[in-house]
Amino acid sequence: GVMRAPANVTAAANYGVADDGTLVYAAAGGNGLRYITPVWVDSRGHEEPLGIQPCLCAGPIISPDGRQLALTIGTLEGDADIYVWSFAARTLTRLTFDPGFQAVPLWSPDGQRIAYLSAQGVFARKADGSGDPQLLVAGGEIAPWSWTPDGRLVIQQAGAGSQDIAVVSPTGHATPQPLLAEGFNETRPMLSPNGRWIAYESDESGRSEIYVRPFPDVAADRWQVSAGGGENPKWARDGHTLYFLSPTALVALPVETTADFRWGTPKNVLDRKRYVYPHGVRQYDISPDGQRLLMLKDAGPASGTAAAKFIVVQDAL
Repeated sequence: GVMRAPANVTAAANYGVADDGTLVYAAAGGNGLRYITPVWVDSRGHEEPLGIQPCLCAGPIISPDGRQLALTIGTLEGDADIYVWSFAARTLTRLTFDPGFQAVPLWSPDGQRIAYLSAQGVFARKADGSGDPQLLVAGGEIAPWSWTPDGRLVIQQAGAGSQDIAVVSPTGHATPQPLLAEGFNETRPMLSPNGRWIAYESDESGRSEIYVRPFPDVAADRWQVSAGGGENPKWARDGHTLYFLSPTALVALPVETTADFRWGTPKNVLDRKRYVYPHGVRQYDISPDGQRLLMLKDAGPASGTAAAKFIVVQDAL
């Protein structure tokens, strides 16, 4: 009687257990799917819709030149594909057409290709839709998150009972080389613009926090830069700000990434409750000039879907 994600996505069950043994789960029979509208948000909190119609979308990522946006758009049946939005032409173009689930788009550094996750591995296709998809990394449960300066992929992958971070040459046949695999869930690895530092999310303390390490020598040092919880790190293009989500806000952390890594006083820039954050994918982005944030706003329940019901069971364990 527990709601599950579609089998062609993750098949994950929707439940949680508190430290005192209380169980909460979403009941089967309702999917709770809600439409989302991508919006620009400026420093004053003013919102401007992009023009994309409300959709089951997630994983927004702006192209290196700032002219396009890649994102995942799903269907009520659980399938999903990668689409590209042109800011100037205000057009939405479908990039992938394979059955099943294509998600987590990642622009190549030159903006010519988009890598993405599918059930068979990580593929890439030219951003203009020409040519056939190219297999970069074979295997399921692998998500592309960053490119190294020398053209390798930093990926998140399922490890032995946890999520780990690895680096792989995108040849289609290469074996990922572990980068962080310490028995915790280490996820969402984001390289700094100069490629010298890696920010990531880890639950080693018992809850998700944001850490930064040197790259590629990740064993040389480590800094926890969030306090009280942190998720989904994202570097500004100039390398002077590291954004992440706290339990209550989107946080901007001033950083120095040239000689050594240093950070300043964090600042809450947006109320987290104003926007939505689809699980397991990128949840926001920053404009190339750093003046605006691209956020995802709730646009109401998807047509023909039933609301999710949550059941609480006390003393379940």
